This record gives sequence, C-alpha cells and structure tokens, in this order.
Amino acid sequence: MRTRNWLIVSVVGCALLLSSARSFAAPVTGQVFQASVSLTGMSVSDSGGRTQIVKQVISAQNIINLALATPPTASVPISTVLALIVAPDSGEAAVIVLNTNTMENLATIAVFNTDGVSAKGKGTAVFAGLVAPVALGNDTNGISGGFLAISGSTAMTTNGAVKSFKGSGIIGSIQGAAFGSDFDAVINKGKFSTVQELPFSLPVPESP
Repeated sequence: MRTRNWLIVSVVGCALLLSSARSFAAPVTGQVFQASVSLTGMSVSDSGGRTQIVKQVISAQNIINLALATPPTASVPISTVLALIVAPDSGEAAVIVLNTNTMENLATIAVFNTDGVSAKGKGTAVFAGLVAPVALGNDTNGISGGFLAISGSTAMTTNGAVKSFKGSGIIGSIQGAAFGSDFDAVINKGKFSTVQELPFSLPVPESP
C-alpha cells in the first residue's frame, strides 16, 4: 500500500531505469532542489610498476565538470549546480546539472524509479536506493558508468511534497576518465543533501 510519507528508490541499471511506456506518456514534472554532494572512495593506481591504493574525493564541482566533459578541477559558474528533481506521486526522480538562470538541464547524471512506500513517523521519510551514472563527457573527462546506493531521511509536507533530503550513507562505484586517465573509484562513504528548493519545476528526464 503506497503512502507519500516514505520513499525507497531503486535503480536497476541504465537500460532498465524506466519502462518503455514512459516514452509514450507526458513528461512527469517534479520539484527542483539544489543539491550538495561529496563522495569519498578508493581506486587502484599503477605508478612506476607498483600498484597503489589511492584515496579519491569526488565533489559536486568534479561531477559537474566531468558531466560537461571539462577537467574536474575547472571553475564552475555560480549558476551551474547539481540539482535533484523529485516527483513523489509518480515515484520518479533524477539528479542533473542545472543552469539556474535559464532553468536548463545541462546534463542528466542519474534517473531514479521509486517503489515501496510506507509510513514512518510524522513528516519524515527514508530515501534509499541505487544511482546509475549514465555515459557522460568523453574519453578525456567524463563518467562512463557505475552505481551508488544512497540512504538518508526526507522531510515531507502534510500533502506529500518533499521539504528536504539528507543522505548520510553512500556506497558504490563510479567509472570514468579525468585528465585523460581512466579511473574506477569504489565509494565507501559520502553525503548527498538538498540545499534549497528552487522556485520552479522541471520534467523528470528519461534515461538516455
């Protein structure tokens, strides 16, 4: 039985993120939140014939740049942010790179299909599941795949709208390239949270 006070998100894979019927339906519009993201993981590096385990810290700046095929440490305009689009009633959500001035989706990072909802406390919810980065950028700077499982809590209004989300548990992996070198980072912790709700809504993008 579905209520609107608890969200559990699961994403199976890039090819199965949304049903093929989604393409025949009108786009689902959702709330838009600026998001803050920080991921920490480990990757294997070969240096001078020696294999080393290297710590990887992936920030919102890094993700935005890789999604736009630019070096991960390049400056990001203040109007370019990571954003979460969420439509609780439909069970659909996405993480995108957003231009807040033009309200334009510059790149889709992940698309979610939500399922399994049950009440847990007044005005709170748990948001957990998989994030599957899609192929973005290029062989020099880009994200080529991976998955992330995110758990946290969501505050809801009495009519079922999302007020905020705070994710404190993240595990998974991200593959891609940075500065022309491939990387495969195993994520063992991180944070994903909403910063503020933006004063407009956007369609939840389809999986590419």
